[in-house]
Amino acid sequence: MPELTGFQLLGELEQQPLVVFTTAFDQHALEAFQVNSIDYLLKPIEPAHLDRAIAKAERLFAQAGPAAAPPDLRALLAQFTAAPRWMERIASRTGDKLELVDLAHVTHFYASDKLTYAATAERNYAVDPSIAELESKLDPARFIRIHRATILNLDHLRELHTWFGGKMVARLKDAKKTELAVSRDRVRALKDRLGV
Repeated sequence: MPELTGFQLLGELEQQPLVVFTTAFDQHALEAFQVNSIDYLLKPIEPAHLDRAIAKAERLFAQAGPAAAPPDLRALLAQFTAAPRWMERIASRTGDKLELVDLAHVTHFYASDKLTYAATAERNYAVDPSIAELESKLDPARFIRIHRATILNLDHLRELHTWFGGKMVARLKDAKKTELAVSRDRVRALKDRLGV
């Protein structure tokens, strides 16, 4: 948070909520219990520790009496831990027209001249999200960033060729046999994804 830490925010609240801290750092555990948190879970979170924290929260809700209707904590947790929903199509705006492009047809995304494009076998579509934004919204089982300016749809990859300087070239299945540069720092991730 830009102006307050989580602990400072809790100190500002008139009525303190039930809080379970989750973090990769153990340095604030004492402080967490000083603000009466339910638990302090270190990442990676062990299922048994999470169950313990939920059970404790449920007990605290039960002690508050029937006036405080407890939420279904396990259902709320399931919403947060459910598999992410990846994009299935992307919008391309041209003037007043908005076209939806099915991601199964997108061979790759690329950035050029401060714009991002979704490339298909037929044409390229200008899209709003940046390459970095797309990387977090696309299914990582199908899409992989192969260059700072390129995300490849693995379903359209035909072959890989070794290139100078530790780089590679990805050739696509399209009629043009499009070639995309794979930067040296992304070659290992691509090979790992392909199991080679």
